[in-house]
Amino acid sequence: MIFKSNLFSNNNNIYHAFFSRKNGTSKGIYSSLNCGLGSKDKKKYVYQNIEIVKKKIKTKFLFLLHQKHGNKIITLKKIPSKNKIKIGYADGIFTDLKKVAIGILTADCAPVLLVDKANKYICCIHAGWKGSFTGIIRNASILFKRKKIKAKDIKVCVGPCISKEKYEVQLDFYNKFISNNKKHYNHFVFQNNKIFFEIGRAHV
Repeated sequence: MIFKSNLFSNNNNIYHAFFSRKNGTSKGIYSSLNCGLGSKDKKKYVYQNIEIVKKKIKTKFLFLLHQKHGNKIITLKKIPSKNKIKIGYADGIFTDLKKVAIGILTADCAPVLLVDKANKYICCIHAGWKGSFTGIIRNASILFKRKKIKAKDIKVCVGPCISKEKYEVQLDFYNKFISNNKKHYNHFVFQNNKIFFEIGRAHV
């Protein structure tokens, strides 16, 4: 199953998609469209799943990352070896290459896509709470700024991620965010003497 952003759906120059866990070849506890080469799933199933994704989005080149739950973003300047899938240790890819697919893997964390108004640069980010806390979105905006692109000319969408109803946190987690930036107050919902973190909102 594929989900798309209404914001990007009318953009004929850039194709995007958020894949669900369905219709993969993995078995057992990994029964899904598991594309995680770092998992303990059988590699043959992972590669088959990656080929399913590539076929669905009609690309020969799909580049992923060794994700670290950090704030580092790699700039992809040229197409690596066609046999190479993972291109580095980071949680985001920024590029202006054409006819190349870049992607990140998420479960509860938020997939974030950024595109400039001229459709020249794109960036995809794996953004969990650690990425939010350490400023991965800010780092992405800096990369666009270096290309003389103003913030108002960047389109951003946040893909499917864990809902706030399922993301209960403790007071020390809340205090950590607030001490870092008081604006982070808007990322939390207080209900029935419980605290919930709205991770999707933390990246917009």
